[in-house]
Amino acid sequence: MAELGRLLGRVSLKTSNPMTYLHTSARSGWTGAMLTHMKTSQKGSFEGCWNTIMLSYRLSEEGNFFDVDQDGRLHRSTASLRIWPPFEVARGAWDESSETVNLFIAPHFCETVLGGPLPVGKIYFHAKHTQSDQVIETLLRALLIDSLTGSSGGPTLGDSIVAAIIYRLNETPNVIQPASNVLFCNDPEIRRSKAFISANISSKIRVDELAKSANLSVRHFCRSFKASTGTSPYQYVTMCRLDMAKDLILEGKLSLQEIAAKTGFIRHNNLSTAFQGAFGMTPSQFRNTLR
Repeated sequence: MAELGRLLGRVSLKTSNPMTYLHTSARSGWTGAMLTHMKTSQKGSFEGCWNTIMLSYRLSEEGNFFDVDQDGRLHRSTASLRIWPPFEVARGAWDESSETVNLFIAPHFCETVLGGPLPVGKIYFHAKHTQSDQVIETLLRALLIDSLTGSSGGPTLGDSIVAAIIYRLNETPNVIQPASNVLFCNDPEIRRSKAFISANISSKIRVDELAKSANLSVRHFCRSFKASTGTSPYQYVTMCRLDMAKDLILEGKLSLQEIAAKTGFIRHNNLSTAFQGAFGMTPSQFRNTLR
């Protein structure tokens, strides 16, 4: 169960109006994925970022959905399926209530299924060119049914369906190359700073300390870190703390105040504010979904 705490993977999420969680797969026991069934309000917008591959499928056709470009302009979209690579900022809006199934696939599970990482270029290809995919959409419906019925056969069926989706995403031609702005987090300086974050996650972490651990100036470090990870040092530290908090909540051994202290949030209200901003629910509400 502790592994499932990493799978939703939201770095940030902002919504103009609430979105209701109708169901999550938190208790399904799947190895490398997390599913949510959600209902939007009558009208709203969102901006989010995840450290997982995210697929969002509209179950209902009511109303219009709009993509939002970098300048904030709305473009009506007829796509029933959307795919976002890890750390890609997603923006959208809608004008009528609808239901969606959202699947978050951990990159490490792609490696387990394929025997190596899912090429970033293939994810970007699907994200750019896939407006609908009957195979993936059917598999997402089956995954929702499996989770809603309590995964009576255990996690094997769910893991197999997710694996089939991964294989589908891997079907594009090998000639496709990653987008030019896709960078990988293999820089030794960035790896050292990540190790420093892991070792000091319960303490206050300053940017100058991270820069020192990477042997870089603060300005150079911040620029290099953003280029390698797609997010700022502050956002990355917050993401790591929230991932750890989810793990500890799922383990069920500590109080929320103890979890806040252990993950560097110090006080429960700090953890609650960050958790709700990232996941759309408080730590207490998340814990209640597991009961």
